[in-house]
This record gives sequence, structure tokens and C-alpha cells, in this order.
Amino acid sequence: MKQTTKKITAIFFVICLLASACMPVLAGDIPEALSYEDDAKIFIGTLVSFSDYDEANRSDVKEITALPILKIKGEVEVGVEQTYAECYFPKATPKQGVEYFFGYLPGNAVYAYEVESRIYDKITLHITDEFSERIQDYLDEGLYEREEIARVNVGRKITLSEYMGTSRELAKKVTFSLNGVTYDIDIDKFYEFSDNVMITNVKNTILKRMGADDWADDILYITVDHRQDTLSDGFEKVTFACVTRFCEVDRYSQMMGRLPQCDFTMTWEDLAKLYTFLPEDVQRELYAKNGAAVAEPDATPIVIGVLVGAVVGGGIGGAVGVIIARKKKK
Repeated sequence: MKQTTKKITAIFFVICLLASACMPVLAGDIPEALSYEDDAKIFIGTLVSFSDYDEANRSDVKEITALPILKIKGEVEVGVEQTYAECYFPKATPKQGVEYFFGYLPGNAVYAYEVESRIYDKITLHITDEFSERIQDYLDEGLYEREEIARVNVGRKITLSEYMGTSRELAKKVTFSLNGVTYDIDIDKFYEFSDNVMITNVKNTILKRMGADDWADDILYITVDHRQDTLSDGFEKVTFACVTRFCEVDRYSQMMGRLPQCDFTMTWEDLAKLYTFLPEDVQRELYAKNGAAVAEPDATPIVIGVLVGAVVGGGIGGAVGVIIARKKKK
């Protein structure tokens, strides 16, 4: 019975992983998802045409064609028109021939914000809502450009600070969360570590234990609160990352509408250094668990999943998940 329960749990998480790959991003995550999703498209372009207003909400347009004039991220070719089935102009009326910031994620409507000014690489949007404020912050910080560099440079090494988009000058507070317990971390010591540790871009592969019943155990969540006076328009920004016990790194928080992935990796030596920020009894427990995991690499599940249904009304029409666990021979 216990074995059956574990298998059901494992299959459930595989289905969740597969479903998350094709389900729309939660609306509140759009500005952030544009950075971490590899299939996102971000560009500055001219609105060529649009049609089929939603009369109840004139900012919702059913079809648009845009001509990219500046690529920021993703598979976008300047000078080649892009057509989308639905576009959202938050609190604004679309204007033909005007330059817009376009942000697209598969499974979602395109978000478009009018460009107020564009001088070389400095882009200023017409702010209409909270999304445009956050997007403007990320444009000012160069976050989308950094993510594009990471997307096309698998194997590239960067610092943890660079990956998180943070620096000592911005930081107000650093916390680690592990298994439901939160720890305050010395800011100077953290940046001494994060400014020097190098992580390697492997770009969005499945977590080593994803599909197993213990896949979420001992994931270390790092949160950095930035000082309000360092940010534009007084918007207090929080940046984050998570690190698994197998050295997998993702720009991820537990509040996000997706499952974590292995975006970058760090060395075992650097993971051990990261653990030194935690209380000694917690360190000892983590080392014991890591030792067992390293000693039995063949216990890692191989996940083979095929999604055969469609997501309808928030439900999954059908899915097939097969977990093959290769046990170490005695």
C-alpha cells in the first residue's frame, strides 16, 4: 500500500510538470515570466494593424500585426512582421503606426505598452498599470537583455548575484527558507559569497528528483529585499532564487505559478559553502542527506511523460506518466 501511494504521488508530480509546460502563465507573473521563460518574445515594434475590439473592454484586441524594430529577447527577427491572435493594451487604446513594447508568452495574450521615448538603448514606457511599472524596472536594470544572453549562451558562467539581479548596494535584507523555516542571513557575508561563486547555465532542464515523492525536500529558497530608495518610483522589489540539494539553481520563489527547473548549476563545493549560512544542526542534517543521495545516483527516477489530453476549464483531459526507477544492484 505504501509503495502504491508513493507511485501515485510520483505520477501526480510528473503530470503537474507536464501540464505546467503548456498551461498559461498566471497573470500576475507576466513581467517576471517574460524574463525566465525561454520561449518568451520581447521586442519594440510598430503596430501595423489590429481588429475586432472587445466592445466591453476596448484595450482587448483579438488580432494584431506588429513589425519588430528592436529585438530584446527570444526568437524575433527585426523587419519580419509578427501576427498574434490576441493582444492586451492595458488601460489604453491601440494606435496604428505607434511604437509599442510587446511581450509574448505562448498560451497567453500579447501585452503591449506604448513607448514614450527611445533614445539608443534607453526605453521609457507609458506607464498605465503595475505591470508596466515592473516591466519598466526590468528594462532599466537590463534584466531581459541578461536573460537573452543566458538563453543563447548555454554553458556560460556568471555569479549568483548577477543571476539574481542584485548587488550589495541594493540589499536591505537577505533570508533563507528551508523546509518551512526562515533564517535571517548576514548581508555582507552573503554578498561575499554570491559575488564570487560562479554558476553554469544549463538552461531549464528537469530537476534531478522531479517525479519522486521527495523532489521538493531540502530546497533552499533565497530571498533578497531591496531598499526602497534604490528603486525607481519607490517600487520595492524582491529578488529570489532556489537551490536544490543536487546543486540545481533556478530564479524561483514558492509564490510563482510554475514548478522549479534546473536553470543553472553550482558545484558541490559551493553548495557546501552556501549551507554554512545555516545553523550547524541543520548543516549536519543536510550533509547526511546529500551523502546518501550522492552514494546512490542510480536511485534517481527517469521521468517519461506524454501529455495526451488538453487543458480544459483548468482540468487535464488526460495524461500518461511513466516512472521508471532504476535501483542500484546489490
